[in-house]
Amino acid sequence: MELEAGTTEDIFDLQALQAKIPQIRDEVGKGISLPEARNRFNLEFDQTSLISDFNIRGTLRKRQISQMQANLEDNISEMGNSFATVATPDERDILKTKLFEKVDENVRTGVITAKSGQDRKERTLGEWQKARIDSDIEVNPHVALQQLQLGNKGLYKDVDATLRLQKEKTANSKINRNEAIAKRNQEFLFDEKESELANRVSTGDATLAEIDRAELNGVLGRSDGVRKEFATSARKLLTSSKAPESIDSAERYRELSQEFVNLGIEKKDDISNAPFGEIANFRNKVIEAQADGLITRSTAEKWIAFTTGTYNKQSQEIVKSKFKNGRVVNNLIDFNSQRLPKEEQLEAFMFMDKRLNDILIAQDIPDDKIPEVAQKILKEWLVKKNPKILGLKEGQTIHLLSGSFKILGFDPADGEPIVSRIEE
Repeated sequence: MELEAGTTEDIFDLQALQAKIPQIRDEVGKGISLPEARNRFNLEFDQTSLISDFNIRGTLRKRQISQMQANLEDNISEMGNSFATVATPDERDILKTKLFEKVDENVRTGVITAKSGQDRKERTLGEWQKARIDSDIEVNPHVALQQLQLGNKGLYKDVDATLRLQKEKTANSKINRNEAIAKRNQEFLFDEKESELANRVSTGDATLAEIDRAELNGVLGRSDGVRKEFATSARKLLTSSKAPESIDSAERYRELSQEFVNLGIEKKDDISNAPFGEIANFRNKVIEAQADGLITRSTAEKWIAFTTGTYNKQSQEIVKSKFKNGRVVNNLIDFNSQRLPKEEQLEAFMFMDKRLNDILIAQDIPDDKIPEVAQKILKEWLVKKNPKILGLKEGQTIHLLSGSFKILGFDPADGEPIVSRIEE
């Protein structure tokens, strides 16, 4: 019976277990034929059953208290959810009354002590108030903050002043976080539209009316809008007289290349954390450089393409790869150009950077092979501009990306190698 008291489902039916005790005594006693022995057995059984009855009562009582405590917690949790989310002021008063009644009932039945009951009331009300304010902040932090700041005159007048001050900070943090998310979402939209338009502006396919409309939509906060700065740069390019005859300025090319590599996006592990403002600013500079005739359309299109797709999760890994390659390329090309005479460095950098990027776009070259390709491009430059640094000799065969050549000699005027392609 003691074991059954620990497993029975009906923990409040003590009498059912007690009724089984004499039944067990009678059943066992049937096998004792001697009257004296049966009397001795009955006496010892009754003495033992008193101890068992006490243990059964204790086991059931512990289980009853445990279940009633669990029921109390369930009731408090259910009422707390209503208190925090849907209850009106009058309904909250009713819930507080129900809370007190539930706790008092458990005190009367001995589930908890009077002191524990009072502590439970105070602690629960405090938790409910916190949950209520947190829920209000989640739904509308601006209204919640306003009411918190009203103190004893606001909706939270029954809340402790210290808690109100804590929740003011929570509401402010929520407001700032929401504003940051909203700004970021708007930047996603701007980045998508500006990327699309930048390509068409660079090729001259966009119209001034289209730019005007996109700028207005941006001011209105629409998803098909653009920033004012972009619109200004786009108009400048579309009305430029220098753009059609532009050539790549080695100096401006070098500056933009460095800015491309230094974009904050390349410092982030997660490309979705990219600073879109910096990307947009870089694109604007590319468009303006094209408008000023300092870079060609093909160069502008390359950089615009490299900064397109950051708004699209599907494209992010591709974009990340481009920026990663950009860093590798820049470091290699910069290192190689520094080995040349100073007057050659800017032009050499531009030549090698363009050449390597074109190859990386056209071919899937592993990262560990990029330095090897860069070295071949450096040799191309040296063959073209400064063969003495390379140490070329007449009769030597050299192997470049564009093919194999034999050195026939050197031009006496400028030292350029005279080469003959070796047919494969």
